[in-house]
Amino acid sequence: MDFSYSNDSCYQEEEERRSKSEGRREGLGQSVDFLTKLSTKLSGK
Repeated sequence: MDFSYSNDSCYQEEEERRSKSEGRREGLGQSVDFLTKLSTKLSGK
């Protein structure tokens, strides 16, 4: 059994999971930005 290979694939999966959660966090930030702009527009500031 080649351990370096299994470690690589495990690491790759971890990286993918991390990038997915990062993307989700970015998306949340964008929607919060949008809501903030919308509320300031509605309040007429």
